[in-house]
Amino acid sequence: MNGRQSVQQTLNPRWCLAYDTIDRQDINRLVEWLQTYPRLTKGALTVEFESRWSQWVNASRSVFCNSGSSANLLMYYALQASGRLRNKKVIVPSVGWVTSIAPAIQFGFEPIMCEADPDTFGLDLNHLEDLLKRHQPQTVMLVQVLGVPHKMRELMALKARYEFFLLEDACAAIGASYEGKKVGSFGDMASFSFYFGHQMSTIEGGMVSTDDKGLANLLLMLRSHGWSKDLDSDSHHALVTQHHIDDFHSPFVFYEPGFNLRSTDLNAFIGIGQLEKLIADKDRQLANEKFMKGAPAHVVDSLRAISPIKLAIQLGHAGRKGSSRRPWEGGALMTPEEGGWVCFAPSAVAHKPDELPPVALSTERIASLVSDFAASARRVRELGFDAIEIHAAHGYLLHQFLSPLSNQRTDNYGGPLENRMRFALEVFAAVREAAGPEIAVGARLSATDWVEGGWDIDQSIELSKRLQSMGADFLDVSSGGISPHQKITLGPGYQVPFAEKIKAEIRIPVMTVGLITEPQQAEDILQHGKADLVALARGMIADPRWPWRAAAALGGSVQGSPQYYRCLPSGYPSVFGSIKTSQR
Repeated sequence: MNGRQSVQQTLNPRWCLAYDTIDRQDINRLVEWLQTYPRLTKGALTVEFESRWSQWVNASRSVFCNSGSSANLLMYYALQASGRLRNKKVIVPSVGWVTSIAPAIQFGFEPIMCEADPDTFGLDLNHLEDLLKRHQPQTVMLVQVLGVPHKMRELMALKARYEFFLLEDACAAIGASYEGKKVGSFGDMASFSFYFGHQMSTIEGGMVSTDDKGLANLLLMLRSHGWSKDLDSDSHHALVTQHHIDDFHSPFVFYEPGFNLRSTDLNAFIGIGQLEKLIADKDRQLANEKFMKGAPAHVVDSLRAISPIKLAIQLGHAGRKGSSRRPWEGGALMTPEEGGWVCFAPSAVAHKPDELPPVALSTERIASLVSDFAASARRVRELGFDAIEIHAAHGYLLHQFLSPLSNQRTDNYGGPLENRMRFALEVFAAVREAAGPEIAVGARLSATDWVEGGWDIDQSIELSKRLQSMGADFLDVSSGGISPHQKITLGPGYQVPFAEKIKAEIRIPVMTVGLITEPQQAEDILQHGKADLVALARGMIADPRWPWRAAAALGGSVQGSPQYYRCLPSGYPSVFGSIKTSQR
């Protein structure tokens, strides 16, 4: 077993924030560097990492230190040592990590707690302004919580009005942005953490960035005992002159009572590689966004040019069924060592006993996923689709929350039916609102798990009623997919009875699916009122001319391209209507 494998195996998959961003490529690069590089302590690579970081975050100067906690400590200490404070009152957030507040207490500041904004978990702006008026503090500490950007336009307006120093804790928000500007580039100083569970890692490490040269010089000195040796030559010379220090003693003078909070070139080397990956990932994200705006729009526009057919798209999340091989390759779970990824689910319950358990979603991550579904719906609206189907079936994430077989949570998202439906209903509500009134929104359900003690038809009926009351335009009724222990009784139209039972309880259209292969079979389902719509997938893939065959069998007609008018065998009814073809 190699070192990386042992690390992976010791990681508890239940803890999503304890997943290392350092992969085998990073380790191989580090080993190669260790074999050739003579210096491991702070040196030239630290300076290079600081420079690259400044360029990426759009700051004038950055100071690399041994942790994000030390970065926060340095910000408070530098502000105190600057001599610019009228008072030592500081507004601190009620949501954050202990090191956002602890250094303020350690350096004799007077912390004033501010309530949290319900949308961003940052500072509540109304309460903040009230505190600014009542206490007139000169310092405000903002935490950008878990990558959710704060309402920076409004906050910066308050900063201009009340003239306070803004310390921006972006330790857990690396890469997030607000109106095109990176989080961590708004405050007078900003802190970042490179702890191994954050967006990038130097194993341990932190950074402070600022546009203020005076504060930057203090940060550099306070990081290294109070020395001036890390300053540029002009700043160093100014201090030597100011304090009347001779050349012999100048390297040994400590101008501030600082700490040793330095990191090493080893950590800086890792950080440079991690930053390169972060930039590359962002570039890929932007490319994907560009593609998603371009390619699907091109497809939609091309179809609109030749057909008035309505276009729908399905939105889903695989949950614990993600990171799977292709169906024709067996469909088995791929581990991170095999090029896969760690999956998320309502509970740390594997789909199969021999698979790596997924990571149980936190309530914060659940809220983020609801927002992600809404964002997808807005993109669908921009692309010009006519309908959205939310996939809550076949063992995917929403179905995983619905079924007691996969959902073993004890909070508001687990246990009773009302709680297990909560996530699916939140997603539907968000998508319904984001899609707008012009787009039809429905859901695909697995009416039963085909496993005793699992999700069943009675629960499906209750969910269907709730979706109808929330504005669902249709339901697509399927079954199964949550468990390898399912026992399905297969046969022609085997899922139709589920659709029929749901249709009897609601007023919106109900779609059925599953081994419906013949035109007359589909027609009978509709004529007998068992469903309002019949969906075909495999049948259409196997026979792309299935609608033509159905029209021929049932006495209907279709519109087709003229090139195909002569393709029907002799004796078929006129599927293309009264159109005649000839040739000379």
